[in-house]
Amino acid sequence: EFLVAILNLSTYLFINDGVKYSIDAFEKLKDAFCLVPWMKLACNYRVNQWVAPAFCELVTCPLNSFSLDDFFHLGPFVFHMLVLTNTKIGTQQGAIVYCSPPLVTDPSCQTLFNCTAAWEYNWWDSVACRLLH
Repeated sequence: EFLVAILNLSTYLFINDGVKYSIDAFEKLKDAFCLVPWMKLACNYRVNQWVAPAFCELVTCPLNSFSLDDFFHLGPFVFHMLVLTNTKIGTQQGAIVYCSPPLVTDPSCQTLFNCTAAWEYNWWDSVACRLLH
């Protein structure tokens, strides 16, 4: 809380050394911080170098893992962007999984039908399975 107070006051009074000190101190403690407060600090105090990494980590979290408090800490705009990004990623993964890429024919392939069947089998057995889970 002390560092948040320094960051808050330094930002309000345009004290660049105080902002830099608190940002440097927070970066040393970054691993001990939860993602939601980290993102809240990044947005509230315009610490731009924290926004992208925090957002990328938040996107990997399942949406049902966020509480109502998390929603209020992040704010409706950030949470909306998080849900929108998560949905787009899920849609893209689904499209990739269900539409296997076309087979690039190998010169050693004897019959196109057998090669295509082997490719689709391997696609569903390995790549698609991993993307779905």
